[in-house]
Amino acid sequence: MKTANNEYRIKQLEKQLRKAVLFASSEDSVKALMEFLGKALRAERLMVVEKSQNGKYRVTREWCTEGAPSKKKIQQDMNWDDVRCFYQYFLNDENVAIDDIGDIKEEDSALYEYMAKEGLTSMMAGQLIFEGTDLGYWKIENLGAKSVKELSVLANIMSIYVASLIHSKHLRNRIEHIGYYDKLTGTGNRRALVDCIDKISPGSRLAVFYISFYELRVINETRGTQVGNDMLVIVSDILTSFFGTENTFRICEDEFICISRNIEKKEIGNIIRTLKAQFNNNSVSASMGAVFEDFYQGNFEELMLEADTHVYEEKKLLSGEETDIMHATDLFDEMVEVHPLKDTYRTLYSRFGKKTEFEYGFYKKLKNREMQFVHPLDQVRFREFWNQTNMLEALKHRTSGHSIYQNFRIASSDGQWKWYRITVILLAGNVDDPTFLCFSKQFDEKLDPVGDIESHEIFAMDKSMDIFSGADNWLHSIEAPYICTIACDINNFKLYNDIFGRRAGDKYLKLFNDEMTSEMRKWNGRVEYLNGDNFCMIFPMHKFDQDKIRNIINQRTERIDFKDGFSPSFGVYISSDRNEYMTERYDKALVALANIRGNFSNHICFYDESSYQKMRNTQLLLMDATKGLQEGEFCIYLQPKVEIETGRIIGSEALVRWMHNGEIVPPGEFVEAMENNGYIVAVDRHIWEEVCKWLKNLSDRGIEPLPASVNVSRIDIHFMDIASYFDFLVNKYEIKPEWLEIEITESAYSENSKKLDETIKTLHEYGFKILLDDFGSGYSSLNMLKSINIDVLKMDRKFLLTQNEDPKSMYIIESVVSMANLLDMTVITEGVETEEQCRLLTSIGCKYCQGFYFYKPMPVSEFEALVEKQRKDSR
Repeated sequence: MKTANNEYRIKQLEKQLRKAVLFASSEDSVKALMEFLGKALRAERLMVVEKSQNGKYRVTREWCTEGAPSKKKIQQDMNWDDVRCFYQYFLNDENVAIDDIGDIKEEDSALYEYMAKEGLTSMMAGQLIFEGTDLGYWKIENLGAKSVKELSVLANIMSIYVASLIHSKHLRNRIEHIGYYDKLTGTGNRRALVDCIDKISPGSRLAVFYISFYELRVINETRGTQVGNDMLVIVSDILTSFFGTENTFRICEDEFICISRNIEKKEIGNIIRTLKAQFNNNSVSASMGAVFEDFYQGNFEELMLEADTHVYEEKKLLSGEETDIMHATDLFDEMVEVHPLKDTYRTLYSRFGKKTEFEYGFYKKLKNREMQFVHPLDQVRFREFWNQTNMLEALKHRTSGHSIYQNFRIASSDGQWKWYRITVILLAGNVDDPTFLCFSKQFDEKLDPVGDIESHEIFAMDKSMDIFSGADNWLHSIEAPYICTIACDINNFKLYNDIFGRRAGDKYLKLFNDEMTSEMRKWNGRVEYLNGDNFCMIFPMHKFDQDKIRNIINQRTERIDFKDGFSPSFGVYISSDRNEYMTERYDKALVALANIRGNFSNHICFYDESSYQKMRNTQLLLMDATKGLQEGEFCIYLQPKVEIETGRIIGSEALVRWMHNGEIVPPGEFVEAMENNGYIVAVDRHIWEEVCKWLKNLSDRGIEPLPASVNVSRIDIHFMDIASYFDFLVNKYEIKPEWLEIEITESAYSENSKKLDETIKTLHEYGFKILLDDFGSGYSSLNMLKSINIDVLKMDRKFLLTQNEDPKSMYIIESVVSMANLLDMTVITEGVETEEQCRLLTSIGCKYCQGFYFYKPMPVSEFEALVEKQRKDSR
């Protein structure tokens, strides 16, 4: 009976094997066979363990019966000692076939201890061997069928097939290795690079390094190809030690591409310096270029070409027998003439003795040099020093020969930091097309990184500006009690030139200048044309009269036939202070003008001291915030989300906190300012990443995280592919998408609902839960709930704040909760502060809330302690 039963099972296996081989892919065949064999033997688990080239063993395929835990992830990189108990059978050409663990307690203590440790009562195992090569083994655990030894023939049939597939895979890998890897250096070739590029996820942080070993041809011709090959191997060994073999590619005879996805931008300069120091130590001359993409968008070829351009620039500077590599290339130890408005430059002198013709891309070159060669602590000052707007403002109002300078730490060829003073001199005073000369000088001794007092004031406007020549003396000669200063520009003037042509633009400017000059003559005033579309008007007033100024401006602008959308805007400053310089007056007029730029309904604005102070304070705050972000001052606080009836914490919302000078800056003081200026994107991304790091840390400590939500603003959605970026983060930190919830503000939906719908759809596909934040704060309606695909509705706190004064608020709250429940949405009410509000929410079916009644936002450590206590109390 037993034999007949086995014969039946063998016939069934034969049918399955035929189906699997004929009608499925090789991997599907193995899966089908393993499943059939596991079920036929009523086993708990069936595994294939492969032997790798380094002698390690790892589980590559696994089938488990329903309810049995997987062992695949934990049984990787096993050593010979871990598998010795099996191979003592295999070496005798036997399978392991244990009906009962008790049968081997005395005769095979090693196998008995292994089975006891793994919780096994019975087991089968056999070697995977093909053409005499050991490929690993198969193993079946805790079989329900009896007479294991008699049934091992079933597994042997499968093992022959699996061994042939593994052998074929190894053969393919060897062939692929030949086709994908450089034989001399062992690095990838162009084909491997293409495959690597295809696997780079959009949204990744990516750095691309281009390395050219430019003396190879000379070495091959003068010293022999073996010496050249040895040098190439040295180069590849240095590169792979930094980037790994899988990220290093030899793309032609003497050039390499290296890729890194795991570094910060600030690390690139140090890597280049270290690599070049190692090259120099090995008597290898190489040029390097690097580019960084904080959010990769599939433009690899552009990045590679840009890196190649940097390499080419460095190569150009080498002459004769000079083999030392210049580290800051075109900006240090040389003199350069720059035309900033044209973005062109030419090298007049360098220590290589090279002169160049005019080239484009000066500011792009600066950006690359900052990243690669300037000390990280000096990069912000370096960027501000060379900021095009700041530089032009600083220089164009000075007379020819005036200079500004600052001191920076620059990397030298030996990898050391050395101090350089960079000086910029105004070569020509034409404000429409300034030209300046820049040169640098290395100091032997260390200097104060900021330099002297003069360098602190490099962007202050000179009090004797050429464009206002004589204006201060003229103002002092006037006896009128008030002076009116008007700053003016033309809305969208650059676009005007593009549409109607430069000649039409010049005609418009001349007409405007003639009209205003004619008017100023009536009031003993003057008009100064500054540059571009910028004008300044000055005239005396005998009384403070804003209406008079409005009439003057309106009457004259009505005479100008300007096109819709290209009207002039005016910022007006009236002062009785006779000691103010003309530059101060004009600056304050510009502040007024800034308040209405782009406002087509109002083209006149008067200076207000409070607005100026607000603007000034905002700018100072943004400068501090930008520096604070770089120095790690922004951190996360967590506010628990709570089940109202039980007080149980169900999750948290991550909120940004700025720890500045030892104190917390309230979010209300900086969030809005950062949103208005676009800085909030960098802060949000920092907070998202910090939350992911924290969730990863919890997981690594064996703690199952409660869901934490992060906020996404309309600015984020405008500037970024939100879905791709969050998918990138969870993969980078190896966390589950359900641990990270996305809160999108209602205002974001009202501005671009179509784009947001697509974003939410993609986020759902990636496994994220979406919360609609601040529902009821502005645009929302009950009808909106059925059209937006969200999981959780967060009701704005304003309904709770007004429900006592306005009975309608109560009806709205109840309607929102009812509608959400019907649509299978969870509702969380924000801003709950009293017990009465909790009872109200419970009575209308709202189960969850967030607010000070339960918890205020708190540091991560306090939140963790709360959750741990909750878990202990519930046991």
